[in-house]
Amino acid sequence: MKHRFLFPLFVAVCLQAQDAAKPAVQQSEPEAGDYYGAYAPSGESVFNHNPNGFLVECVRNRKPGKALDVGMGSGRNALYLASHGWDVTGFDIADVAVVQARKKAKKLGVRLNAIVKSDTDFDFGTNQWDLIVLTCQPFRDLLPKLKPSLREVGIVVIENFHRDTMRDRLLDGDATYRNNELLDLFSDFRILRYEDTVARPDWGIEFPKNRLVRLEAQKGDIQRSGCDWKGVAKPTATKVQWGVMKLVCTDTGWIRVEK
Repeated sequence: MKHRFLFPLFVAVCLQAQDAAKPAVQQSEPEAGDYYGAYAPSGESVFNHNPNGFLVECVRNRKPGKALDVGMGSGRNALYLASHGWDVTGFDIADVAVVQARKKAKKLGVRLNAIVKSDTDFDFGTNQWDLIVLTCQPFRDLLPKLKPSLREVGIVVIENFHRDTMRDRLLDGDATYRNNELLDLFSDFRILRYEDTVARPDWGIEFPKNRLVRLEAQKGDIQRSGCDWKGVAKPTATKVQWGVMKLVCTDTGWIRVEK
């Protein structure tokens, strides 16, 4: 079984940690042991413990609902969402990280459904989520599960590495994305925001800068009835005078009324 929640970047870190004492947490499956070095409670952390900045921006003015954090790690994003009123489920293959997330949630006094699962075993469901978070998480083969699991007008928030980042650091090619690839993968969604930028990475913070790609995309669109005229809502069939023209509000918006 191929697990993809943590980048191969951490294989080297884990190899260095093999001589150290392992945490007391029992492994839920053999492959999970590969990630102990990344989440070891002692030593210098190689990843960010604060919530992803792009995610924070995307949810700032959004009404909380049900959120799913795919490959949640130790819960930095899931805990932020839970502390801001979201009903959050997160899962990861690394059981030691999930245990850490549960402990942090208890300490903060927030509710978090943290699960040890692989993406192949997790049940995404249908029309379940108002928000799906994918930060530093490969997901191409998950799209047939991800898209149906998102509720109408729900959003997906993504931050990951551009393919060019492989020139700067060791990354799995499957975990990087080409020019405008995120736009293509979500061409059936409404693109709310897209960025292709060079910035300090959110994951693997020992690297000063990497080329990153970010996407906020919405499933479907919010359709409202009526029209707006100079800041005032008008119902369908409303007529207004605009200079020498007469306009009428229709289901598709304002149109000019012929004399």
